[in-house]
Amino acid sequence: MGVKHYRFSISWPRVVPEGIGAVNDEGVRFYNDFINELKDNGIEPVVTLYHWDLPYPLERDHGGWLNNTIVRSYANYAEACFRKFGDRVKTWITFAEPQQIAVQGYGTGGMAPGRCSDRTLCSVGNSTTEPYIVAHNILKAHSLTVQILPPEVQEAAGGRIGIALDCVYHYAADETRASKNAAQRGMEFAYGWFADPIRYGSYPKSMRYFVGDRMPKFNRKEIRRLKGATDFLGLDFYSAVYAWPGSTAGPGIPWTDARVSTSPRNPRTGSFVGEPTSSKWLYVAPESMKNMLLWIKNRYGKDAAVIVTENGVSEYNVKGITMDKALCDVQRVNFHKSYLQNVLDAKNNGVNVQGYFAWSMMDNWEWSQGYTQRFGMLYVNFTHPLKPRYPKASAIWFKNFLASS
Repeated sequence: MGVKHYRFSISWPRVVPEGIGAVNDEGVRFYNDFINELKDNGIEPVVTLYHWDLPYPLERDHGGWLNNTIVRSYANYAEACFRKFGDRVKTWITFAEPQQIAVQGYGTGGMAPGRCSDRTLCSVGNSTTEPYIVAHNILKAHSLTVQILPPEVQEAAGGRIGIALDCVYHYAADETRASKNAAQRGMEFAYGWFADPIRYGSYPKSMRYFVGDRMPKFNRKEIRRLKGATDFLGLDFYSAVYAWPGSTAGPGIPWTDARVSTSPRNPRTGSFVGEPTSSKWLYVAPESMKNMLLWIKNRYGKDAAVIVTENGVSEYNVKGITMDKALCDVQRVNFHKSYLQNVLDAKNNGVNVQGYFAWSMMDNWEWSQGYTQRFGMLYVNFTHPLKPRYPKASAIWFKNFLASS
């Protein structure tokens, strides 16, 4: 396809199976072989250290991300990766979508470890406090890891470390001040939750106000370590929603605490934010990409480096579909064309965009949706023992786009 960079994740359990202690040589060998193969083919590896797979012993014996001891455990794991792979990896990402770890894992219970306050869904958990504790520990782990990045990696040509944060852009449902404030608050409770502490050393004012005493606090040492603890802000971005004032009823998961209601359909006009896709949460709204990037610039400064770490669109995995139809992903071609144009528009308007990664190169396991959704530019035959891959129209378009750039 002609790509020059490839983003992938290292599995903590594969490298340090117990979460702490001995390194698994077989796991290290697997990643060494993969990184070397990329380098031999002129492709720079971009490594994400944590994409939601926690060594089970840390969860079973220590409470996972709810226990402050995980901060040092994670940093030790990251340091092991720096030692083993840092001579060839220039770009590191500490966490992928920490908002989802905190909210889905500890607020709604929809993802591991499946904790929440609703006892019809979860046997344990507290949605009013645990998401904030988890996010707090993730931020501390991030900043400590940035601090211990070896000098030889930092000084390498292009050597850098950042974090990948997800967000949907919030449009005010109408022109009222209340809806405009709700839209801004929704962004602060999503992207600002993590980017504000990294940039400024404190959580957004709206979060501190609405969450109150349930919002953990950083001490002075942690604030000093956090401020500026990134070379770039990653952005996992797909879609947009309409926002308006939500319920002010008691505390709940972060989405409830924000007092914001959201929907892809505008409750005032009935119009949708964009073209629907096979994923109920994903509507094609290309201009929202530019708006999101401009929001980041306006909040964190024009010098804030941004890498779009994920962007893509899904389609149904249709059983019995002919190969010709499976490879004709016109919506995905148009999606990347329009979103990339808006990335360029944002760059031309002063956003310091330094990279773009499509999600994803090939069809894969989409978390709770399993194999029902396909995001890839390469079609994967999931039922074949060898999982053969075939380029879709989007792969051919992307290859030609890169060749002409």
